[in-house]
Amino acid sequence: MDPFTTDGCSGYMSSTWKWVTGNPPPWENCCVEHDRAYWIGGTRRDRKRADKKLRKCVEDNGHPIWTYRD
Repeated sequence: MDPFTTDGCSGYMSSTWKWVTGNPPPWENCCVEHDRAYWIGGTRRDRKRADKKLRKCVEDNGHPIWTYRD
């Protein structure tokens, strides 16, 4: 297994937030935990559970708008 790596929040969320505020997003730890869950692997159900946990974590950090989903 490759060593764990993370880019924080993908989709330019971390880099854009850092560019605008000079700090990492307050929910970046949520994204790192999500990356770790995907790195570990698992079933489709495990991935859905990790996605749900990510959304809740970001919402709990006061930023529900960043959890928009189709």
